[in-house]
Amino acid sequence: MRALLILYISTFTAGTSSTDLGSIRELYVKASTDEEVHSKLVSTLEPVEQGSPILFGYKAAAHMMSAQYTYNPYSKYRYFKEGRSMIESVIRSHPNDVELRYLRLSIQLNLPEMLNYSENINEDKNFLLQEFKSLSDPSLKNRIRELLIHFELCKASELQ
Repeated sequence: MRALLILYISTFTAGTSSTDLGSIRELYVKASTDEEVHSKLVSTLEPVEQGSPILFGYKAAAHMMSAQYTYNPYSKYRYFKEGRSMIESVIRSHPNDVELRYLRLSIQLNLPEMLNYSENINEDKNFLLQEFKSLSDPSLKNRIRELLIHFELCKASELQ
């Protein structure tokens, strides 16, 4: 009976979770240009731990993104360092996760060069190109395509 109750509760809460991956992806894209959306993304991901690697990756990226919404240079650098540590930690644990590699690539491509966090750009780009055709998630596939083409890391013909 207790196991049935736990199953019911976990099924019910999974269906109503505010950490739906589709909505997190949408918030992530909009958060870089809208501070209010960024705040919503951060608060939605606050309870997420490393047991949910993809969501934790988004939490790390959102944490880094917090730097652009603060004026204090020390706080900016702290957000960057903490977020970098978070994303690198989750990728060390899940090195073959395509979405995590996409997140790190999007972070590294958008950060100022002076932060010296670009050492994985070619590695992640090559990994994403290698895995691209086997991806079954059309939303993720489209996001990767847009990122690679926008930053001129490949041609559209390479992603057919």
